[in-house]
Amino acid sequence: MREIKFRGKRKGNGEWVYGFYIRIDNDNGVIKNLSETKHFIKQLNTAMYEVISETVGQYTGLKDKNDKEIFEDDIIKDEYGNYLIVKWNEIFGCWEFSGVKLSDYGNPDFWLKKIKVIGNIHDNSELLK
Repeated sequence: MREIKFRGKRKGNGEWVYGFYIRIDNDNGVIKNLSETKHFIKQLNTAMYEVISETVGQYTGLKDKNDKEIFEDDIIKDEYGNYLIVKWNEIFGCWEFSGVKLSDYGNPDFWLKKIKVIGNIHDNSELLK
């Protein structure tokens, strides 16, 4: 089964938190940390963190060549030295790298072994220049 989780930067200290995203309105949301337990009853008591909405990104379900999880807004480097941003394409309903649909890369088992997450647009915008 596909793992659904999100990450976002906490308001106040800017620390990344991971878990289930609850959107309150366009400007506010919280991430509920569900990684502490798999039992629903205990999950009710896990921490909730207010996050900066613009920084919230979903886990793609994919991992790079170093087994690092790939999230929306990550910056990846491909085997040719290209820097690409991971985005969701609403029209095609798929993840893409800066306008290149993941399916255009061919066999995922092949190209996932050749890409590396090197940062994200929120912490490493200098990589995009």
